[in-house]
Amino acid sequence: MPTPLLATPFSKLRLLDYSPPEYFTPETHLVFHIVDRTRVEVNVALFVQRNGTSMPSASFVLNCHESVQIANVFINGEELDPDQYRKEKDMLTILQSFPADFRIKIDCVLNPEANKSGKGLYVSGGNLVTQCEPHGFQWIAPSIDRPDNMGVFTTTLIADKNRFPILLSNGNSTEEQELPGNKYSVTFHDPFPKPSYLFALSAGDFDSMEDVFTTMSGKEVRLKIFTEKGEINQCRHAMESLKKSMKWDEERFCLECDLNEFKIVVCHDFNSGAMENKGLNIFNSSCAYADPKTATDSDFENVERVIAHEYFHNWTGDRVTCRDWFQLTLKEGLTVFRDQEFTCDTHSRALKRIDDAHIIKVAQFSEDGGPNAHPIRPQEVETIDNFYTTTVYDKGAEVIRMIFTMIGKDVFCKGLNLYLSRHDGQAVTTDEFVDAMQEVSGLDLTQFRNTWYSQKGTPTVHVQEEYDADLKTYKLHIEQKPAHEGQKPFHFPFMMGLLSHDGKEIPIQNNLLQIREPKHTFTFTDIPLKPTLSALRNFSAPVRLKLEQSSEELRRLMMHDSDLYNRYDAAQRYGKILLHLLIADTSSLNTDNLDAYGAMLDSVDTDPDFAARIVLLPSLREIVQEMDVYDYDSAYNAREFLMRAIAEKYEDRLVALYEKYHSIDPYKLDPKDIAARRIKNVCLAYLSKITGKHTNLLMKQFHDATNMTDQENAFRLLCNEKGPERDEAIASFYDQWKHDKLVFCKWVEAQSVSKRMDIIERMEEMEKLPEFDTRNPNNIRSLSACFAAINKVHFHDISGDGYVFVADHVIDIDSFNPQMAGGLVKRFDEYKKMDCVRQELMKKELLRIEKKTKTTNVREIVGNIVGE
Repeated sequence: MPTPLLATPFSKLRLLDYSPPEYFTPETHLVFHIVDRTRVEVNVALFVQRNGTSMPSASFVLNCHESVQIANVFINGEELDPDQYRKEKDMLTILQSFPADFRIKIDCVLNPEANKSGKGLYVSGGNLVTQCEPHGFQWIAPSIDRPDNMGVFTTTLIADKNRFPILLSNGNSTEEQELPGNKYSVTFHDPFPKPSYLFALSAGDFDSMEDVFTTMSGKEVRLKIFTEKGEINQCRHAMESLKKSMKWDEERFCLECDLNEFKIVVCHDFNSGAMENKGLNIFNSSCAYADPKTATDSDFENVERVIAHEYFHNWTGDRVTCRDWFQLTLKEGLTVFRDQEFTCDTHSRALKRIDDAHIIKVAQFSEDGGPNAHPIRPQEVETIDNFYTTTVYDKGAEVIRMIFTMIGKDVFCKGLNLYLSRHDGQAVTTDEFVDAMQEVSGLDLTQFRNTWYSQKGTPTVHVQEEYDADLKTYKLHIEQKPAHEGQKPFHFPFMMGLLSHDGKEIPIQNNLLQIREPKHTFTFTDIPLKPTLSALRNFSAPVRLKLEQSSEELRRLMMHDSDLYNRYDAAQRYGKILLHLLIADTSSLNTDNLDAYGAMLDSVDTDPDFAARIVLLPSLREIVQEMDVYDYDSAYNAREFLMRAIAEKYEDRLVALYEKYHSIDPYKLDPKDIAARRIKNVCLAYLSKITGKHTNLLMKQFHDATNMTDQENAFRLLCNEKGPERDEAIASFYDQWKHDKLVFCKWVEAQSVSKRMDIIERMEEMEKLPEFDTRNPNNIRSLSACFAAINKVHFHDISGDGYVFVADHVIDIDSFNPQMAGGLVKRFDEYKKMDCVRQELMKKELLRIEKKTKTTNVREIVGNIVGE
């Protein structure tokens, strides 16, 4: 890792330095006296046991954030004098030795209203909510706040019935009492041991929705979703998704819900998408609300996916959790894989694979090639907040998928059940998971675990073909090159197939190759003619494939490959060839090369949803990843040129397809209608590139839309127009939706990623609107985060104004929400990929950020980016 250019570098935590806790707290009793939103009095009682392997020490240390006010401390019932304990920034130290077992009780006071970090106990929409992963519980109460300290929690909440009519915490509600002064208490008991990061509570005046799910053993589980007043009707899809997820987990993995109650609280202020707290999930509204008038098809899909993901954590994350935060992918990579499989089984497996592989190639490959690259199991860290990444989550899921591919569906299921039964109630490492898979399959995974879990970067796989017409033999030479010098060769599955000249599958003995060595040669016999190779089918490993194939071969794969992912990938590779030719010379385009897109448009009716993906050109980030020096301007101009050329050549066909699939009928959330909307809007995007000619069509769809999918798609395209229609659409959308917090974010985002030349001024105007909350995570994401992540042309504008705008926001956000600021500053990670002029502009802003921020979240990232 580069040496940070910091005046006061922060110390690093290292995986090799792990040691078990000196003490455990197998029992935690909490009492929250909720006075109001500015004062909550907390009584925490811990039963403490010394770890049998630890020696007695002269003091006892608890994690305790500086915002927690300590009132009293009791040891075995005796109150300590103030000089017997010391409160420091993030620690509470008891200055005496203790017996092997003892009880400690601490009274403390919190001010949730003043907490704007999104950690611990805070206020959202007038209600109290929590977020404790990874180290948020110490913002609530002194504790041994680490994932390998697991215990049983009993929580009592006390509040005024009028101001806080609903009180919630983990587990099952066991007792409710009326108290004097219009107060009441509710006690919850979670019988399953958990670490403190899975603790949750919520209190406030909510609307609610209830349902019941009957498990495979006949137990009835009460399901409840809570929202701010007036918003509960947007959760019907979330409730159906929850029941669908519970049923799937039973059918696929025989995993049944283990509680009598499963609750979800939805709020508008949440740093991430959702949190899997045992029995009480907390959700960002963007991942729970889905109504046809305000949510797109993608929103509906995302809500179902995130609901499933958090529910699946009940076993892979809650019942069995990670020993330390370096093992984060143990729960996140595995659970992402499980939610991917859920979507594959309940929708289209092929289309889901295309979408997931796209995330890896666009976002994760970029992260792997940047200054903040890390293995899925990092070796060192300054703050774990910075490792909630596409590498840990999505590449982690790809690593799980490779095991799944190599051992098969049924054996994988046996391995997962062995892992869960063997380690139920434990905090373990990735090794325990791989051990279980190796044991049930008999496949030696030693090399696999020693590389994929500990080596950073993306391996490159070079493939060369050799055909002998006389012997009718076809040889495949595969060479892997790890991303960094000195790394060991990876073990991964390489799925492949061979196509004849007429596009038919050629039977071969083995289409799943095991790659372990730096170089392999595989020989296939009785191949009558030189075949077309379909390589790395189903994206069987997260590697960069280097394979030279002719345009004719790519077109054959695009139209005939039985593997839909490889048909899509062939189209992407074909598009990159044309785009890089245009980047070198815009006059190089031979319109005959566009015939492949005409053929794809002719086949739309066979599978409109797939067609909507295959006709898309590669994204800007995919294009520049093949450049030594990133040039977003040239990539953007080439992409716009090619889209316009395709649109002009096939304008009549695009219009005909648009008209065929366009509908203003009432919204239906079914595969046929979703596919129709997707292909229709792709056609509209192409037609919008014919300057000014189809603006009226955009406006008509915008005004006539009966659902948010069509309205938002038209609005995004109109934001890139230059005429009065753009301003008319912006004003109309704002007037219609400014009072809906999530749709308002769509309005902001569509403009933040637009190509208008006055984009900085426009974003500054939007920030000043009364509806824009500068401290709301969703607002932050829709403005500065989306601008920096998606609007690459303007972020990297040669003026440097984009860098200044984002740097200003990083500095401001770091003062109240370091986690969000750390995520935003990562957008500078292309620093060393840019030309010299832009590097100097970026470095100036990075050093300004380093000078004006104080948290490890931001300074660790800056140090990695500008380090030497």
